[in-house]
Amino acid sequence: MKNTRFGQLWVLGSWVLAPLLTLLSCAAVAEEIKIGGTGNGLGTIRLLGAAFSKTNPTMTVTVLESLGSSGAIKAVPRGALDIGIASRVPTDAERKDGLLATEYARTPTVLAVSMKSRVTGITRAQVADIYAGTLVKWPDGTVIRPVLRQPDDDNTKQLKSLSAGIEKAVLIAETRPGLPFAVIDQEAADKIESIPGAIGVTTLALIRSEHRSLRALSIDNLEPSPKNGASGDYTLIKRFYFVTKAVPTRLCKSFLNSSNPLPGVKFCCRRVIGFLDVSLTLHPHGQAESCTR
Repeated sequence: MKNTRFGQLWVLGSWVLAPLLTLLSCAAVAEEIKIGGTGNGLGTIRLLGAAFSKTNPTMTVTVLESLGSSGAIKAVPRGALDIGIASRVPTDAERKDGLLATEYARTPTVLAVSMKSRVTGITRAQVADIYAGTLVKWPDGTVIRPVLRQPDDDNTKQLKSLSAGIEKAVLIAETRPGLPFAVIDQEAADKIESIPGAIGVTTLALIRSEHRSLRALSIDNLEPSPKNGASGDYTLIKRFYFVTKAVPTRLCKSFLNSSNPLPGVKFCCRRVIGFLDVSLTLHPHGQAESCTR
């Protein structure tokens, strides 16, 4: 009788444990790659991550919300991120933490308005007047509301680089009361989309990869297209870098190798995402060489 009861318990235990062991085995096999950083690059990384997971079902790519370039560069050496996404290279001080930055893409930085607006282009002189507060209405009478960012934000710096007049005007705008302000790239895009008359700085990559209802404006009749960016005619260009530890982990290498030279992005750069065509060659000593085609 005891043997029979023991046998029943053994069979029952096997029936319960078998699926549990299977689940634990699957959980042990599934490996996570954590990626995060500048908001301008996250939409594209989500697309790449989804494509990577399809071809590598035992690996999952988790893309965190916007941390900014500095946040990503700080997070990688601490192990909070496997791969950081940055729009700048680490400083000499940051490189002391043992970091490798590899440029993987470029995209036009743009002035954008909601798709509800009829505005399609703007001049540098008009940009200066808008931020200085001397041009206050669009042609249809809507009040113009520039969306501001932090003074040291890369988008703000690029906007100022358009001309000395615009640099001065942005400084004036930072003292004007009541103008909308955004902390991160996604918040800026949200406000440009939703606030009537809004205009602000974002990137073509963000607009296209996140399917934003935004129109990138031509500046002085020059369209902010990947073609014009690659030719050098359109000069507002944002660069993106993968930031890893100097010796990337096996998981990082798997993702980076699948993304280099980013065949998926090369296809999308012309049709979907708005990247310039950038090819990369990784060198054994840890530096990266890049070129546009």
